[in-house]
Amino acid sequence: MKMNKNLIDSIIPLVLFLLLHGDALPQADSKPGKMRRRSLAREERIPDRILSGDLPDFDVLHYRLDLTFPLITSEFEGLVTLHIRSNRDSLSHVTLDAVGLGFEAVHFRGISLNPQAAKGKLDLVLPAALADGDTFSISIKYWAFPDEDGFYFYPPKCAYTMSEPEDARCWFPCRDVPWDKATAELFVTVPAGVKVASIGLLEGKNPAMDGTAETFHWHTSIPVATYLICVAMSPEYTDWSEWFITAEGDSIEMPYYVFRSDSVKAAADFVHMKDMMAFFSDRFGPYPFEKYGMAEVEPFHVGGMEHQTMTTFNSKWLQGDLSIEHGFSHELAHMWWGDAVTLASWPEIWLNEGFAVYSEALFVEHLYGAEAFQDKMRRMKTTYFNQARKQDFPVFDPPDGELFNWGIIYNKGGFILHMLRAFVGDSVFNDILKNYYSLFRYRNASIDDFQSVCESVSGMDLDGFFQQWIYRQGFPDIRYRWYSEQAHADTWRVVVDAEQVQDGAQKFVFPLDLRCCSGGRCMDTTVWARSGVEVWTLELPFEPDSIALDPYGKLLAEVRYIPGGNRYSQDTPGRFHLYDNVPNPFNGRTRILYDIPDSKTDMRVQVVVYDMLGKQVRVLFNGEQSAGAYWTAWDGKDSGGTAVSSGVYIVSVTAGSFHARQRITLVR
Repeated sequence: MKMNKNLIDSIIPLVLFLLLHGDALPQADSKPGKMRRRSLAREERIPDRILSGDLPDFDVLHYRLDLTFPLITSEFEGLVTLHIRSNRDSLSHVTLDAVGLGFEAVHFRGISLNPQAAKGKLDLVLPAALADGDTFSISIKYWAFPDEDGFYFYPPKCAYTMSEPEDARCWFPCRDVPWDKATAELFVTVPAGVKVASIGLLEGKNPAMDGTAETFHWHTSIPVATYLICVAMSPEYTDWSEWFITAEGDSIEMPYYVFRSDSVKAAADFVHMKDMMAFFSDRFGPYPFEKYGMAEVEPFHVGGMEHQTMTTFNSKWLQGDLSIEHGFSHELAHMWWGDAVTLASWPEIWLNEGFAVYSEALFVEHLYGAEAFQDKMRRMKTTYFNQARKQDFPVFDPPDGELFNWGIIYNKGGFILHMLRAFVGDSVFNDILKNYYSLFRYRNASIDDFQSVCESVSGMDLDGFFQQWIYRQGFPDIRYRWYSEQAHADTWRVVVDAEQVQDGAQKFVFPLDLRCCSGGRCMDTTVWARSGVEVWTLELPFEPDSIALDPYGKLLAEVRYIPGGNRYSQDTPGRFHLYDNVPNPFNGRTRILYDIPDSKTDMRVQVVVYDMLGKQVRVLFNGEQSAGAYWTAWDGKDSGGTAVSSGVYIVSVTAGSFHARQRITLVR
């Protein structure tokens, strides 16, 4: 069914009546689950020409959209005019993306073209071939009746567009890829009483002569990717603005479009928006656009969407208590990471979402302090671990249906930046972000581009860091044990044994903070893990009572202290053996050493202390161990932590079918 002008003229008066009497409007199915992000096939994600570095045949320079929304059904009418530049000689046709659209007329320089639409593509054969550098315009008059792809219609509340990753093609013909940015303007006609929010600046509002409709003109002179173009409209919007004053003294408008019933909660939840603008501008670089607005919609299948200069957000985010402030900071951060600096291809979505999530944490650190920041990072880590135990994959190029995976793309992605910050240092990390933003503002960037900036600013070779954290999956699962003994009158020797026990062959390489404490006295050092098994020896001026690995949570790893079973050699013993304990007799602590022979599978190992009557005193170790030379220590205490009396005790070591016992003597 084609929607023509006569039909529109006949229904606008009816629309006005129904908008004023909202109960008469039909109620659309409001289940947000119906709204979805379309999964991208592999060939849609990384076009070959982008990987090869070749220019596409043409660039879209500007979109003009003339849209008429009667808001009776989801059907609407549009006229898109594309201003295009040829990138090669003999350009003979232009192919655009278009899904579910009907075409009424297509014109090139006043000449009518015959549109060929098939399989989501609109192929237009030009009447004459164009030379490299030629510019031209194509206008396409069309109509759309979207089935909840790209455009969402929920009367009487609101209607809006949502295009990420590639659903802009469902509501206007376009080059629907993130790497072809263009300037844009929208002339949006709606029934009188409906307010329209969109990208760029509101250039004007033009009411119809009969008062039944109004046209909103929005315009941006800053290039925008198609997935970041939006329209949100509602008869229930109330709107107001505040103004952010930049460091240079310029004013940036911050308009808010919220439902009247939510305005009080919104005012409370937006209280720190200008603080966020100031913080991100200082940390990353000047705010990149002409305004920053937000528009409420309901229902919405996500929390928020970072449309360029006009974030669309879910009504559920308005609680009036700042509980969803992280969501608002996330979407604002996208104006730098995603909108100003836009990913080169969809497999590199980490450059958008990981950066926005870590920006949330940076704002928490700025406004609420170190403890709140650490709590935020712990929750990010836990979210990723919970995801990885069910399904894990690399941050780069996620599998079908997982482009917006919350645990991996967002939370692991954000934590990777936290590790990068720890690796290069705060000052260098801040310089990296500022340089990356400055170099690629209003352009597209790849992960390789970001890595190059990191290496240039830091002076470090970071290929190993990026390879293991971005291009491979998984995380270190570290088990560690430790033992200390007096080396000299005022020196204690500490041996820390750590092993990566995660599934798979990959072992991670990383610097690791190590903290040794005795009472309130602590010393920090940094060690390197370069293989699956590590033994670090330290000299301390005190006897430690605790050793902690990664005490500040800088590493995306599970770290667990396991008493007993410390590996002290990577050699593979040829036979099972239990050695004499050292020292013997002992006062304070003794070490028990044993060998586990080579075996096809790990062995269940138990090290247990008994008294001379055969009563169990303490289990020193109970777990799986592979072949190796191990030690564990006994401090002369029972399982309840009570010091036992002097005397002779039996140490029993069982490894699979092997078993050995020996006497040890405690002297107090």
